Amino acid sequence: MRILIVLCSIFIIQSLSQAQMNKNVSVFVNAKVDANAKTITLFWRKFKDATQVTLYQKNFNSGNWEMKKSRSGTDSGFFKIENIVLGQLYEFQIAKMGGTSAYGYIYSGINMDEVHNEGNILLLIDSAIYKQIPQSIKQYETDLIASGWKTDKVIVSNNKKVPDVKEIIKSKNGITTVVIIGHVAVPYSGQAGFDGHTEHQGAWVADMYYGELDGTWTDTYVNANPSGARPETINVPGDGKFDQQFPPSDIDLEIARIDLSRLSSFGKSDSALHAYYFQKNHHFRTGGFNHEYKALIDDNFLSYEMASWGFRSYAPAVDTGNLYYNVDNAANDYVSTLKKNWWMLAAASGPGSYTSCGGVVNTSNFVNDSIKTVISGMSGSYFGDWDINNNLLRASLASKPSILNAFWGGIPAWALHPLALGYDMGYCAKITMNNKGTYMGNFNGGRNSIHISLLGDPSINIYPVKSPTNLVISGTSSAPKLNWTASADNNIIGYNIYRSNTLKGDFVKVNTSIITGTTFTDTKPRNVKTVYIVRAVKKITNPSGIHNQMSIGIIDSVATSNLYVKNEELTGGISVYPNPANSILNIEIDNSVSNINNIEIYDLKGKILYSNKTDSRNLQIDLTGFSKGMYILKSYNNNYIMHQKFIKE
Repeated sequence: MRILIVLCSIFIIQSLSQAQMNKNVSVFVNAKVDANAKTITLFWRKFKDATQVTLYQKNFNSGNWEMKKSRSGTDSGFFKIENIVLGQLYEFQIAKMGGTSAYGYIYSGINMDEVHNEGNILLLIDSAIYKQIPQSIKQYETDLIASGWKTDKVIVSNNKKVPDVKEIIKSKNGITTVVIIGHVAVPYSGQAGFDGHTEHQGAWVADMYYGELDGTWTDTYVNANPSGARPETINVPGDGKFDQQFPPSDIDLEIARIDLSRLSSFGKSDSALHAYYFQKNHHFRTGGFNHEYKALIDDNFLSYEMASWGFRSYAPAVDTGNLYYNVDNAANDYVSTLKKNWWMLAAASGPGSYTSCGGVVNTSNFVNDSIKTVISGMSGSYFGDWDINNNLLRASLASKPSILNAFWGGIPAWALHPLALGYDMGYCAKITMNNKGTYMGNFNGGRNSIHISLLGDPSINIYPVKSPTNLVISGTSSAPKLNWTASADNNIIGYNIYRSNTLKGDFVKVNTSIITGTTFTDTKPRNVKTVYIVRAVKKITNPSGIHNQMSIGIIDSVATSNLYVKNEELTGGISVYPNPANSILNIEIDNSVSNINNIEIYDLKGKILYSNKTDSRNLQIDLTGFSKGMYILKSYNNNYIMHQKFIKE
């Protein structure tokens, strides 16, 4: 019989060793890499009570750990791995025995290439939300495409039943990731209460159901009706809630949810909260925030191993010296620290309710304060079951200015160490959901259970790179020339160019090697209309290794405004000068283009600012009434629309 520890608000005076328990069971693994020597040196703070320290390496084919090195006696604090293959991913575990056992994990590699294609993502959108904020959804979808994703979206009524929603997902061949937007039907399953409360021993939220495609889910035998339970927790045969406490097979898809409905404390509409989330998401992706690579761990359950995942997951990304722990210094408090500091990562634990984490934060803080982190995992009673008004985790996503991911971290431990090499939160959530013992941290037996959920955008990684700007396409249809302004980020090593016949098509990289300048001529364009994306490539060296990370791309703005380029739209055949222009713009139409009948100018939002029905091939346009910025000039004849961009200074 499993014994659950009840997470109640009783604070006990503890010894220093007890207070440091989560820290003591964690190995803070960092790496120093040498590309010339082809070595990775793993190091950590030395353990005084170690009797043996062992290095394991993951076999990615079998998924098992294989012992590589072991050292008995005094802990030296490092292992050196030689003969590293440049560009290859390695995963290591450090296991310390003696005194308190401790574990740590790290993804490492040297000169890891950028990822060109992130996968196929399905946006499953509540129709009530989509109806109110179609432009916000459009911006999000465009951002995903510009970040290397191929997108699909389905608009569904929030009245559609859970099994019907899953059938939609299963019908979409080739998808790798699903993001649910709004209050699309929430699955419930199981009969355990992983926070230990008897009235919470029943069905919990189970979005994991949507990501598992092969197994059989039943609703026939669980009969959980604990005294004092809310209706959602009660689980009896035939009620539409599933029996399974653990998924019948591995989770196949990365699954996450952005649901900012039923957050009445904010005093704003559901659609307004969702719109703000996508606004801050876009700002983060484009490098608009300036978060430091530091992590806060605010642990208020010092006797329970619930915060160890924070040390193990965040150390590889921020360096051990940038882990700030409230037990080491009481000033390292979640609210007061993150109101002042833009830190990328946060972990916390404390006695909870559906709207609070004791000693840490509550929903009112998220309404009224600016909590300046991006990834926030917390554990405590009740609030991991997030489908309730003003839930703490969902409230964090609605807060200002920057939280983009939230999860019930610690029950079980989450495995976020891949973030350090550029992997996204959806990837980390999936390996956490499928963890059956690969990674330590199984408080209250919660490992691999149906309640594990990622809230927020699954495509978020912690290395936003500033985009190039001002993409202008000129030249001829047989050799279009792309010009852009360089990314303002540091350590940019160049750019990659991608093209497709539509914005929602299959983009392919057209340059054979990274472009170090800010121009590119496509000498082998397709015979159909082409959308181009230009992405900056940044070399990142951090406490896990060296990898390349790309920016969100800049896209031809005509394509962006309509999510496609019409087949009859052409670049070439029209010249504008000077470009940039100050007061006068000169326009020349090539003689090969016949029957010109109209000239128009649009801003980047698609608003028409100038129209002249003319057949003239040479025009001068007065720009004195135009604001500074980029514009699109279109010239029409009976068969074609030609466009060119220009900048007003």
